Amino acid sequence: MQEQTENSSKASVRIKLDSTADGEKLSRELNGEWYYRNNGIYVRYTESEEGHSVRTLVSWKDGVLKVARRGDAESDQTFALGKRLPGYYANSQVRLNLDTETTLLRVVSDTIPGKAEGAPPQPSLPLVLEWHYSLWAADEQAGNFIVRLHAERREDDAEDER
Repeated sequence: MQEQTENSSKASVRIKLDSTADGEKLSRELNGEWYYRNNGIYVRYTESEEGHSVRTLVSWKDGVLKVARRGDAESDQTFALGKRLPGYYANSQVRLNLDTETTLLRVVSDTIPGKAEGAPPQPSLPLVLEWHYSLWAADEQAGNFIVRLHAERREDDAEDER
């Protein structure tokens, strides 16, 4: 079920996360949560691998995409088209300062009418976020990445949002 108030919406989603790192492709399917609040779009999900768990929050607001991971390892990355921005990766043994230089940043979302008269439309599902970037560590390029996140309402959460 999607919850909706005047300036927010929330839904359970199925996420397809496709990434390419220097030509090597990886695809994952995850369950998560999508929400829209205070003019920002957020997607939250948990990745588990070999007994380790990492919670991820992807946010899009004002032309800036942020990816924050917390768990056995943690990282923060910020993406803005044409900019090189600082971030980091850390685990129990190391902390690395990493920059991202974004070459493509795209958001595609359905919309629904705003709740108040004259209010702008609000984003809705399905949602596609795509970003291409170079990763830099200690002023040396560490790789080129393409990430595409597709979120759609889970079938068991298909109530009409209008």
